[in-house]
Amino acid sequence: MSLVLLGIAWNFMFVGATTFLTENYRPSEQARVQAINEFAVFGTVAVASLSAGSIYAGSGWVTLLYSAAVPVGLVLVIVAGYAIRRKTQTV
Repeated sequence: MSLVLLGIAWNFMFVGATTFLTENYRPSEQARVQAINEFAVFGTVAVASLSAGSIYAGSGWVTLLYSAAVPVGLVLVIVAGYAIRRKTQTV
């Protein structure tokens, strides 16, 4: 049941984000921006899936968890830096 709910939520988030993305560009740019976005999203998913399988098969579960922690930590640092920069600009 949780996987079904996760799939439904992912679908709504993806469709909503794609719609929001294309609304912020001129009509002449919308198709190109949507194509770039979808290529980036599905390309990243494909690379992550393939690399997760090979890391798990070659090195095991613990190595896979550590290798997943690196990009997650990097994203957290970037988001925190952006939030701090935005907060100092508004003051």
